[in-house]
Amino acid sequence: MIELVKTWLSMIIILGIAFTLIRMITPNTSFKKYVYSMIGVVTVITIITPVISKLAKGTITDEISKSLEDILAVETMSSNYENYAQISSNNVREEFKSRVEEDIINKLKKKINQEIEVNVQVSDAYNIEKIEITLSKATDVNVKKYLSNEYDVLEENIIVSNGGSDGIFRKD
Repeated sequence: MIELVKTWLSMIIILGIAFTLIRMITPNTSFKKYVYSMIGVVTVITIITPVISKLAKGTITDEISKSLEDILAVETMSSNYENYAQISSNNVREEFKSRVEEDIINKLKKKINQEIEVNVQVSDAYNIEKIEITLSKATDVNVKKYLSNEYDVLEENIIVSNGGSDGIFRKD
């Protein structure tokens, strides 16, 4: 379609130059108005011929529908990209969350040496909003204070279960 338009425009430009030369060469007689009339007719035919030939073949509607399909395909790709970006962002956030949970487990195991379950809530900006810890037995370590210092999270956003409400577990 683009090639057809390029050819069509180049033909119009060439005819325009040729008609300008013919107008310059034509003497100022009554013959000049007939030359101008012929130039007008040829110009109109040149402009209309590609449109008529496309309509006669029925390909202009095919070209229009193809162009619309291309536009819709671009919009679909744009929509798919946005979906992919959202999915990718969610995957990165989940990976970040699991790495933080793994890091907390490793640090607490070194500190208190027991089985630990961790659940971390992460914001869209990858900030730790809440940490939930479940310990298997009591400990002398203030887990809330330790995690607050390590991960820069407020102690009230750290929940430790299986013990006292202050997060300090004392051995019996």
